[in-house]
Amino acid sequence: MIRIIYVSILCLLLCACVKKAQDPVALTVGNISITQSEFEAAYKASPQGVANTPDNRKQFLEAYALRMMVLQEAVSEGLDKDPQFLKEVEHFWQQALAKLVMEKKTKEALSALKGKGTPEEENRILEGWLQYLKSKTPVKANKSLLGIN
Repeated sequence: MIRIIYVSILCLLLCACVKKAQDPVALTVGNISITQSEFEAAYKASPQGVANTPDNRKQFLEAYALRMMVLQEAVSEGLDKDPQFLKEVEHFWQQALAKLVMEKKTKEALSALKGKGTPEEENRILEGWLQYLKSKTPVKANKSLLGIN
């Protein structure tokens, strides 16, 4: 039994080493390490990533490294705990999550229509889902506090 545990631990350690070898650190800026896949994803999402050239990669690398330096400085100054910043992060999180669920429900609507539905049918399914949410979720609003008649 002990032998099986040792073999299992050894396998886990070997897997961890293999994973690191497969995605090596491509860039270190201060105390931030960026793997090759992280760099590639950021590069491809950038305007420079549209045309993949060595010059574009170099421009992106310089801008990306500078951004990481600025971020490290902001964290060292405690700005990552600033209430206004945290409110902005919360707002972004809400928007991104709402967008994600709407995209998921849109895909589900298309799947239900077997990809042959019209935009109107797709909207009808999404509206049905929104109505379902409204029916199961209570909303209480103090209209006078909200400036609503």
